[in-house]
Amino acid sequence: MMLVDPYRFGTFNPLTGWTTDPVHAVWASDPSWTPPADGGAVSSWRNGGSVGGDLVQATGSKQPTYDASLGAYNNQPVVTFATDDVLAVNPADIAQPYYLVVIGNVAAATANMAFVGVGGNAAYRVGTDSATGAQWRWVPGSGIQGGTVDTGPHLFVAAADGANGFLEIDGASVAIGNVGTNALTVLSVGAGVGAFVGSHALYLNGSIAYAAVFNTDPTGQAEWADFKAWCLSFYGIAVAP
Repeated sequence: MMLVDPYRFGTFNPLTGWTTDPVHAVWASDPSWTPPADGGAVSSWRNGGSVGGDLVQATGSKQPTYDASLGAYNNQPVVTFATDDVLAVNPADIAQPYYLVVIGNVAAATANMAFVGVGGNAAYRVGTDSATGAQWRWVPGSGIQGGTVDTGPHLFVAAADGANGFLEIDGASVAIGNVGTNALTVLSVGAGVGAFVGSHALYLNGSIAYAAVFNTDPTGQAEWADFKAWCLSFYGIAVAP
């Protein structure tokens, strides 16, 4: 398998390049992760966050696929989910405020799907909501939604901060409002998750390049400008100021 240099298009490391690094994070280009061969099933995705705990799936039929190069992501690696694929971990609970940062896409704009689930209820996720007219949705308890779903790769930032909740896509605000006070109790990628074993729903049909949980607002960190520039150089995703 030909390895791709994760710094070929920029030097920012989204796992360890922050003043306050994410507590949990997976990255398809993580140089410390040994992925399967191109097209292989992903049974475990290394958690490169400061707390860690790999996201796993023991059932072969529910394991997503590693794509070593995807054109829509500037030919960078992604993990692709379909049908009932999901990876999950049961970490120590994270009280609000916490923040999700996701780089991903959906393959279709016609379903309710989750990029990342935060536990408590399988519907708690950042993803899509066809019931509201194919909008992007963030619901860690109470929900907010906005924008119009499309199939291109995007940078999502979602804040779980009570009445100060927000959802931004590519640097633009699409929804603000009260998202409740629930803690993050379980972490999943590729589906919503109510409990670590079972209770999955809203499976993703699409790909994820990066997903992270921060306990401090990443957009307020000094490295945010570098991260946005890296999104453009590495993935071709333009993020507004």
